[in-house]
Amino acid sequence: MSNMRCDANPNVGENGTVTVTATNNGPTNATGVVITDALPSGLQYVSSIPSQGTYVSGTGVWTVGALTNSNSATLQITATVLTPGRITNTATKTAGDQFDPNTGNNAGSARVNANPAADRKGTNDGTHAATNPDHHGHLKGT
Repeated sequence: MSNMRCDANPNVGENGTVTVTATNNGPTNATGVVITDALPSGLQYVSSIPSQGTYVSGTGVWTVGALTNSNSATLQITATVLTPGRITNTATKTAGDQFDPNTGNNAGSARVNANPAADRKGTNDGTHAATNPDHHGHLKGT
């Protein structure tokens, strides 16, 4: 695992993207690579796009397959944020056919700081467009 990234501050009810990058740091080609990333509670699976292999959302298993030396594969998971607060997502290499001389880089985590759903209740007397959110997510006229 070389990288894990999540959208930083989504609101509850919004979709966010988790990106997992698996990199073969060598010294040889790798086969049978499997990464497990079961989404934690607070995130609900919507869709996924692996650059190679397949991802099964029910198990969180991304079967990457082969990675040549110094190459990478990515997995993008779109998920809906269900609960506010800190949510940590972790992906871990769970299989590979070759000996791994550095197991210290076989997992990665990223944290989402989910905000409560934005309060979109506002009033508009018809003279102002209520499209400019203030820093609390409330709509205000312009």
